[in-house]
Amino acid sequence: MQTRRRWILMPAAAAAAALLAALPAGAVDFSQAWFFGDSLSDTGTVGRFTTSQPGDPGLVWTEDLAAKFGLSAAPVASGGTDFAFGGARIYTDVGPIEAVATQVTNYLTATGGKADPNALYSVWGGPNDIFFATTLPATSVTGYLFQTTAQEVGVIQALHDAGARYIVVPTLPDMGATPAAVLTGPAATSALTTLASAYNGLLYGQLRNAGIGVIAPDTFTLMHEVEANPNAYGIFVTTAGWACSSANPPAGQVVGGAAACALAPLNPPGDASIFMFADGIHPSSITHRILGDYVYSVIVAPVAMSLLAETPVRMRSGLDETLVTQAGRGDAAGTRMWVNVDGGRLKYGSGADAPADARPGGFAIGYDQATRFGRLGLALSGSQVQPDWSGLGRYRQTELALSVYANKSLGDFGASVAATLGHLSYATRRDVVLGPALRRVDGSTHGSDVSLAAQFDYTLHSGRLAHGPLLGIDLQHVDVAAFSESTAAGASTSMTYGAQSRNALIGRVGYQLAWEQGRWTPYARASYEHDFASRDRNIEASLASVAGSGWTMPAARVDVNAGNVALGSRWQLAPGVDAWLELGDTFGRSDVTQYGARLGVRYTP
Repeated sequence: MQTRRRWILMPAAAAAAALLAALPAGAVDFSQAWFFGDSLSDTGTVGRFTTSQPGDPGLVWTEDLAAKFGLSAAPVASGGTDFAFGGARIYTDVGPIEAVATQVTNYLTATGGKADPNALYSVWGGPNDIFFATTLPATSVTGYLFQTTAQEVGVIQALHDAGARYIVVPTLPDMGATPAAVLTGPAATSALTTLASAYNGLLYGQLRNAGIGVIAPDTFTLMHEVEANPNAYGIFVTTAGWACSSANPPAGQVVGGAAACALAPLNPPGDASIFMFADGIHPSSITHRILGDYVYSVIVAPVAMSLLAETPVRMRSGLDETLVTQAGRGDAAGTRMWVNVDGGRLKYGSGADAPADARPGGFAIGYDQATRFGRLGLALSGSQVQPDWSGLGRYRQTELALSVYANKSLGDFGASVAATLGHLSYATRRDVVLGPALRRVDGSTHGSDVSLAAQFDYTLHSGRLAHGPLLGIDLQHVDVAAFSESTAAGASTSMTYGAQSRNALIGRVGYQLAWEQGRWTPYARASYEHDFASRDRNIEASLASVAGSGWTMPAARVDVNAGNVALGSRWQLAPGVDAWLELGDTFGRSDVTQYGARLGVRYTP
């Protein structure tokens, strides 16, 4: 294979890495994407090892993945971020072909030994070492695999120790399930499958022992799933042939050569999309697109799932406001019964790290009694919200909650408090795009939501106008249990997520006024809030099909500051029956929209 010595990093690379290391990253807002590997990741150092034609270069998975994050994966030789070198082994340079270890060393040398912690990294090698292992005596193969995987762990450790936090390390695909292996015969197929499987087991076992968490897409299992049902992915030829006619190996040879595919006619002419492979061993561009989509889904899934613990904080605010500003207020003697319904919109934009859009709704019913200590009450509530993850699927969150509340007035001073215990249940449906195919991966879990809300206010009177300041505080703790997705859609896309906790301590200061018109009292309320307990948190994830895999991603986080405004009115509908209608909006959070309406009716016998 023709190779060429290459790459000159921009002189500013080290300075840029140091600057980016000081900047915060959003949950999936990577500052850059760096790739190290062999022909499976090469974007032009040696050539694109996939189906391509003049004027229409086929993309490899690294380019597809980088584009999804608004980044690129051009070869380092042209000022890009892709170090991958066709033919590379893990640790041994072969002539001008730089090993993966050399690629990483070159990167760290150029950046002064510092890896940008907000960047995405990929280390994918090993197939060329597997081919080399087939030339060794049988008694040496196991030792060679152990040594090579240990060397790859060392490469990954170097990146990790330099500051890299998000490192993608895909499993080796099943090298026995390629056209060249099948052409060579059952013995070669079985041997390559066994070697690739052993390599994966040794690699992830050693990573686990080293305590290094890596993002671990399971290409070994994914490619088996595609080959088992290729038509679902628009593929009609798997191991029976390949797309590039000039890359056809002589009978009995296990070789590849898709770099020459750029100048070769396709087989059949003009249509590479029906082939899974470009040549005897390298994926076609449609297969690369499936790989890029798959790796993307594995990276962003934990961030999306982190909203399971964030949304209850947003939802609880409406119930707390009802309990401390409406349902519990009033000095009338005796008992009261009331009901409240609410609805609105909750939207997390791209600036909130995990875009989602929902229209929540809920209800509450309550009973309270006047006592010498103030008005004491009990309420039962329920709510449901179904956020849509902006093309990544959706989940349904249902909550049933029990609240106790109290209100006490001392002249113009008023105090209200509400304590709530809620049970959360979730049903998730994650959409995984794989080229032209779509998988729907289901899961379910549960959680709890405990909160304490208090509000204090002072009322001034100016004729019919009652007005004054208010001070509020909301404490909340949300727990979401760990869970695993179903494997029904395919084991490679089933993920497990660790338990989550979200704490909130929201302080609120504002002003309210009401125009007392007898049976009709319009009112307004405005406040500013700050969440003192919001902290960066991580969510753990792993793949069901990769033993020992496990990594963490930052959870979605919204702004800690916001403004609130509410406009409403209270009416006396009949003796002993009054109602309220309130429209509220929370604003000021970057890319978060939250507004709603509440309607309540109260009966005093």
